[in-house]
Amino acid sequence: MNKHLATTLLALLLLPIIEACRPNSGEGVMERPNYTMVNYQLTFTDHFLQFYDVTATYHTVDGKELTETMTTQTWQYKEKSEEQYSNLYLSVVATAKPKDKRGTLNDKVETIELSCDYSVEYYSKATSAKRIHNKGAYASVKKENIDAYLADHPNVKVCEVDMNSFSE
Repeated sequence: MNKHLATTLLALLLLPIIEACRPNSGEGVMERPNYTMVNYQLTFTDHFLQFYDVTATYHTVDGKELTETMTTQTWQYKEKSEEQYSNLYLSVVATAKPKDKRGTLNDKVETIELSCDYSVEYYSKATSAKRIHNKGAYASVKKENIDAYLADHPNVKVCEVDMNSFSE
């Protein structure tokens, strides 16, 4: 095959690829959706909920304040709205349970892990997507020291997140 013919064939093969990569006049550019979305997630160790009563106070996507008591290791509130909304808020507080409400530990347990991860996501057309994911509370306590730990830490603020938290 002659060199000129090979170059021409190669150019013809590459032309659609080059054309596909060239910027066009805005065609095919996806506009960001025009809605507001909030997504709050909490994940606790089973020991955390065994030793603490946990309450989450949050704003729904339409701005209503709700309070829930956590009863499972994972919790989520996720919703979107066509309305524009910017009053995001999540506060999680833990209060040590009285000794008679804690239940018993397995004999094999030597160390008690008290941990909670939290995630907050927010989206609006004006702000685009924002996300915070942190460990809000963490302690590793030897089984024989749990009563003293709870006496020293009767109330724990796991997290408090609002719109200002995203600018930090």
